[in-house]
Amino acid sequence: CIAPDYAVVPAQRLDAFVAKLAETVARFYPTLAANPDYTAIINERHLARLQGYREAAAASGAEIIELNPASEDFSHAAHRKMPPCLVINPADGEPIMRNEIFGPLLPIRTYRDINEAVDFINGQGHPLALYYFGRSGGAELEHVLARTRSGGVSVNDIAAHSGCED
Repeated sequence: CIAPDYAVVPAQRLDAFVAKLAETVARFYPTLAANPDYTAIINERHLARLQGYREAAAASGAEIIELNPASEDFSHAAHRKMPPCLVINPADGEPIMRNEIFGPLLPIRTYRDINEAVDFINGQGHPLALYYFGRSGGAELEHVLARTRSGGVSVNDIAAHSGCED
């Protein structure tokens, strides 16, 4: 319930963000298909749902970036695995933006001005968790906190707020 549903990234930092995600996946999972530490999708129905989200987003113009360090073949459904996929700028109405994902897909929306990001967040309904990455105590953070509502906030971290009682 507190896993990120999407990332909102400054357009000028998208390439660096994608590169860091690719580097991190490769460090943790140099291989995916036969790696027992890289989990499978729970069942065929959910695998098909996730593949459908990815395909629908691609068909509507979103860029799909597959993070597959060893360039493995995932066409065989026997293992029910799919590589992590970044879905760049999917349309608002796409299933990937309307449903909880529960799989290795991360929609990424870009923005040029922080108000675009705030408007996007507010247009999605109030998130259970909001994870802000940037200058702690800076004006931008205060702007985001003052203009969004969420169940909890972590700054420069994810899920840390879930362990706090107050």
